[in-house]
Amino acid sequence: MVFHGNAKRTVIGMTDRLTALSIEKMEQLYSNRTDLYHIIEADTEQGKVLAVEKNNRFYPLNSCYDAQKAAEEWSEQFECNDMNDNSVIIVYGLSDGKSILKLCEKRPACRVIVYEPCQDIFWKAMEYEEVAELAERENVCLIVKGICEEYFFHALQSILDYSNFQLVVQAVLPNYLQLFRQEYQEMLDVYKSVVELIIFTRNTMILRGVEIQHNAYGLARDMMESNSIIQLVDIMRTKEMEDIPAILVAAGPSLDKKVEDLKKARGKAFLMVVDTALNTVLEHGIIPDLTMSIDSRKPLNLFKNAQFENIPIALSMNSNKEVVKKNHARHFYEIDEQSYLKRIIEKLGKDTIQLPSGGSVANNALSLLYEMGFRTIILVGQDLAYPGGVEHAEAAYGKGNDKVDTNKKKYIEVEDNFGNMVMTEANMNIYRKWIENYITAYDDLKVINATEGGAKIAGTEFITLSEAIGQYCKKDFDAKQLLDIEAYFTEEERNQFICEIKEIPEEMEKLGQLIGDTHKLYRKVDSLNGKGKHNFMQMKKAMDEIAAYNEKIDASFVSCMLQAYIAQTDYEIQGELLKYKENESTLKLINDFVEQGQELLNAYQDAIQQLKEDLPLIMEDFA
Repeated sequence: MVFHGNAKRTVIGMTDRLTALSIEKMEQLYSNRTDLYHIIEADTEQGKVLAVEKNNRFYPLNSCYDAQKAAEEWSEQFECNDMNDNSVIIVYGLSDGKSILKLCEKRPACRVIVYEPCQDIFWKAMEYEEVAELAERENVCLIVKGICEEYFFHALQSILDYSNFQLVVQAVLPNYLQLFRQEYQEMLDVYKSVVELIIFTRNTMILRGVEIQHNAYGLARDMMESNSIIQLVDIMRTKEMEDIPAILVAAGPSLDKKVEDLKKARGKAFLMVVDTALNTVLEHGIIPDLTMSIDSRKPLNLFKNAQFENIPIALSMNSNKEVVKKNHARHFYEIDEQSYLKRIIEKLGKDTIQLPSGGSVANNALSLLYEMGFRTIILVGQDLAYPGGVEHAEAAYGKGNDKVDTNKKKYIEVEDNFGNMVMTEANMNIYRKWIENYITAYDDLKVINATEGGAKIAGTEFITLSEAIGQYCKKDFDAKQLLDIEAYFTEEERNQFICEIKEIPEEMEKLGQLIGDTHKLYRKVDSLNGKGKHNFMQMKKAMDEIAAYNEKIDASFVSCMLQAYIAQTDYEIQGELLKYKENESTLKLINDFVEQGQELLNAYQDAIQQLKEDLPLIMEDFA
């Protein structure tokens, strides 16, 4: 191994946290490093201090007089009462690790993400005892630009949700802004994109959650009788076709100019066409190998071509159930991690998968192609912007019906593939940034942007579609053998699935009883709160019982079905639940605990009544 001592501890700690980052990659990067910055280790009476020499100036990254005292003073900012154990701390800069280690000592329960913008600093700092200790801490995630910055987006996504994204605290180590201001803005842009996605998801669930749930009820039977996307995972390696590229076709306006070129790739690439692009390619006589549709509001006009019924389709439980009825080919379903169906399927001993997504069908399609094993993916029609004032290819919604209208929508400008500015919308920009971050997370993924228009997608190679086909589509390929797969569930498993569905009314009654019993316990805690020490043990016992009952409620698959109905209340409580101040009295904390718990239980009780009314929507297919 190239690394020894503290450096070895640092590398092992980082690769343990970031499982896709390997020791071999770190060794390769270290062996091939080029020193862009002159990093100095200045000797002081108390040890070495890291510094950067830039433009004939000396920038110490800690105090040259008393580094330990300076680290202690810097970490004191985290002793404020506005923070608590649920806070997530993002620190810009690593330095010698001393300041962040002091922070961790003051806030041992907080999650900490460290973003070091300079790998030259890191290669020196990794040898320090403090940095090795940080890398080994379970609550610390160490990200280094040039080494593993691609994991920053995914680390944020895994840590942040609606309950804690407002509890993020940002801090900057001394001299890092003076040295690396542009890199700081890049880090903030990634953080902002994650927060935007959290809010976007929340708004969708509140506005459309029940509608999506109703639609999903109508898909349960078809899902049970069809295929799972999990059957497609790594299928390219299984079929020994790893060198075949995939072409992902979206419905950006540039598709109209280049759709004919797709014919040159038939039989030499796997052709995935998302729903809004179907009319365009089918009108040109191009039959996709697979399509995808994941939106319950997708208009049926997008599927008007009679050939649609014979094209295999990837679906989610959010897909428009009326669209699914029009298709008679193979159906491949992904299942949401929070879905009641996941609980039932796991009870059958089967696995499910939810694809990573940035909110659009093209995001899901890119994820699926990578999961299938495609390592070269060519993007076509992925404009993610509105060049020429047009939002989609003509055949999607009809010529003239899809023009940019600044009186009806709010648009922003982003850089296009030619260095100019082009109009887009905020949601499209979220999709674009998600693709950029997804690409950077996988060293073995090569993405070619053959869109020939629209917004620039960082991390892709921008060439024409003809050039991409000429370079990458050289080998004959039969896609049909990839998708010739048996149904996911056996007859016995399907019968068991039906039994589970038919037990929903009984499970609803059990859940209602659990909720009622939990309500009584909350009232008991409320009555005992503030009544003196002699009531403390009774109150503690009641709170322990509440925790046990809440676990039972969460374990019920019916509680998953209720989430769509309680979305507004649930998000409101999530937004407040973790925001307590450390100097608040026990009396107030318990009052808040009781109030929030009862509010959620009331929402559950109302949701059960709504579910009873909606139950025929699912039960009619399993009568």
